[in-house]
Amino acid sequence: MTEIERRGAGLVMFATRAPGQVAAQPDPSGAVVNRGARSGNAKFDPVTGRFAGGKSKDLKDGNGNDKEPARNPGAGNIDPTAAQRRRDLTRRAASLMGEMNMTEASKWLESFGVDTSIARVDTFLADVREQRIDYLVDTMVPVLESTVAAQHDGQVVTLKSPKSWNSAVLNSLTDAEVVQLHQRLVGQGFDPEDVSKNLIDGMRDKKRKTQLQQVFGEPTEAPPTKGE
Repeated sequence: MTEIERRGAGLVMFATRAPGQVAAQPDPSGAVVNRGARSGNAKFDPVTGRFAGGKSKDLKDGNGNDKEPARNPGAGNIDPTAAQRRRDLTRRAASLMGEMNMTEASKWLESFGVDTSIARVDTFLADVREQRIDYLVDTMVPVLESTVAAQHDGQVVTLKSPKSWNSAVLNSLTDAEVVQLHQRLVGQGFDPEDVSKNLIDGMRDKKRKTQLQQVFGEPTEAPPTKGE
């Protein structure tokens, strides 16, 4: 509701508000007082009586020195040197001949000065196993290239790991990990049948070979008949 009062030759209108009602705010004018507000803030808007938003790019502390940018919470509190050392230990453990259990891994890490009372040894072992598979992919690619090429040329060649380490890692994989390895090698451009055949040939255990033949849909060897 608006009250009207006559003053001299003109009319003066007063806007009245109900209790608790907030008066409408005019749009910011964009004008900035040259000397800023009394507090020294140069972003004071004389029309709205408010301060313009936004943060100053040049952050200064009380002494006029540049402030350091705020830490990104998503980055976490990771020491780059410690992270690199962990990766180095992971690769070193992955290159060992045999896999370690929790107890063996704890002792091995302690020999490098790692406090295993606070270290996640289980996570470390999981990373080591992944690294072993990564190494296996790297070493199998050139072997597959030469083996598949020879087979396509009519030569009788079977896949044999160039080192006992490769064989040990390959035979330690679960069926799910072998399937993952198969997918990664196919992703390198090899024919799926060539990869599955060579993976199966690389298995020492006959029972395991039969299991993988079923997994990949390869024909299994017929059992010998009497008289053979």
